[in-house]
Amino acid sequence: LASEACKPLRPAYAADLRDAALTAAGYNLNAVVKDDVQFTFDRNFACEVNHQVFRFPDPNPLQMQLGSVQQWNFNDAFFHPLHVHVNPFQLVAVNSSLLYPGNHAFSSNFYKIGDYYDTLVFPFYTPDTGALTLRFQPGKWTGYTVMHCHYLQHEDLGCMKVVLYKCPGYPDDQQPANGECPGFVPPVPGTFQA
Repeated sequence: LASEACKPLRPAYAADLRDAALTAAGYNLNAVVKDDVQFTFDRNFACEVNHQVFRFPDPNPLQMQLGSVQQWNFNDAFFHPLHVHVNPFQLVAVNSSLLYPGNHAFSSNFYKIGDYYDTLVFPFYTPDTGALTLRFQPGKWTGYTVMHCHYLQHEDLGCMKVVLYKCPGYPDDQQPANGECPGFVPPVPGTFQA
């Protein structure tokens, strides 16, 4: 929608998290929590996440603090669909300079900067960090979930990672029992109120 005239009304779970919108909403850009997240291949072409094969319990889950904007600088050495459970992400940037020569950012115009997804199929990128910039504003639900390659054969071989959505003020192993963070308010409001 970045180059189109359409300006959709957005609920808080899909607020615009691009820099200009965050600044307009009064959100400090330096407060965006940034992580490098990538699919990696350390075991004879078996896919992993951040050089770690899936295991549960996960000693080092990806962590997302409720009440903050989270950014994943994502890359992919080959062609893998990223799928994230529970909270959708906004595609905020594509670094086309990291494409392998002769490839295009996307094979169709389905994916657009500024749109939200829970699954994203992206093209052949070099292994350099920062090919895709994804931002999340986690909702009020705490606890564990997963992100993974959506090729189920890859997921089954360990291309999956636990994600912990954390309620501020609670230890990792003692999140609210009902899964809802008390007093939660999204840091960036939507432009639509139900």
